[in-house]
Amino acid sequence: HHHHHRRRNGHKAIPKSMTSTLSCFGMGPCFSRRATYSDIADRSEQHEISFQIFSVIDHVKNDADAAIIRRRVEQEILHDACTVEEYTRGASVQQKTVADLQKGILRYLQTKDKYTSLGSMLLKSQAFHLVYGNRSVEQDNHGNNGDDNGNGNGNDDHNKTPDAPSQSLRVVNLPRTRYKKPYIPSKPGTSYDGEFPVESLYPFSVSHQMPFVGIARYNTTQATPHAMIGLDVVAFDAYNPKLYNNEQEFIDIFHESFTQWELSRINMDMDGVTSSSRLYELYVRWSMKEAYTKALGVGMGLGFSSFDIRLEKFDTMDESGGSFPTPTDPAVWPFIETSGRTGIWSRAQIIHREKSSG
Repeated sequence: HHHHHRRRNGHKAIPKSMTSTLSCFGMGPCFSRRATYSDIADRSEQHEISFQIFSVIDHVKNDADAAIIRRRVEQEILHDACTVEEYTRGASVQQKTVADLQKGILRYLQTKDKYTSLGSMLLKSQAFHLVYGNRSVEQDNHGNNGDDNGNGNGNDDHNKTPDAPSQSLRVVNLPRTRYKKPYIPSKPGTSYDGEFPVESLYPFSVSHQMPFVGIARYNTTQATPHAMIGLDVVAFDAYNPKLYNNEQEFIDIFHESFTQWELSRINMDMDGVTSSSRLYELYVRWSMKEAYTKALGVGMGLGFSSFDIRLEKFDTMDESGGSFPTPTDPAVWPFIETSGRTGIWSRAQIIHREKSSG
């Protein structure tokens, strides 16, 4: 689920080839789509959002002792990594920066966490290079180092630059806000009037949960500080029967993360759907809340039980925030499951409450 602030109606999906930053590191293949959103207030204003997600499952299976990722991180991928400041002044390789970034990936005990962390770093770095004008990231002029997973020969001709450099782009470590949200700083030489916080200039959002790593970002090099974007990836994992007696017991541990309204929505009687529908409904609704707080950039600073998220066409819209869902309201997950769709697009109403008790 990705939360897109204010602009949600109208979309078109265009499959897009793997981008070379990932293919040359062998992190593919990658599912991509683009969606165009019209501004609800001004229909003439169009915003294209690019969404990519890929799986690291094959890498993890083939690298049980993490020897491959260790070698690649140390010798190939992060050997010349840098900070934004080092990149913009063209500094030579700073060994401390490189060592810190390598340690940041390799410190994880489990191989799967090393791979999802590296994938997230590569997607953030790719977003940086696209904003800073290295459009060659859209095409495969790096070769793909013998990795036969995705040729990344971008199909967007308007993004291709003549005589693009053939060396691979450096991985760039982005700064973070005090809420730990990574951001792309303003480009050197661009006028920045300070009207918006610097961290909101180039909105993007990354998320990962094994085996998936994903990014959503505005498909433009222009600053769009009036917009927000949040992405949350949730894998539909079964509950652990060693820890919980049944599914409902697992669902109940989330009761402080939802309002009473949302809990009643998750626990609705879902006749004729699979037994895991309640659990999946919880995951879908959880990811919406996670994506929204990530779009705001406040992380855990906003209590999950302090706001409802209601979807148009699914949930009873109510300005006072008091009404309970009616039995005729369709649940989100069963709708997706029974309609044969791969997902839904919906505008949302978000109701913030005075007290976080719900």
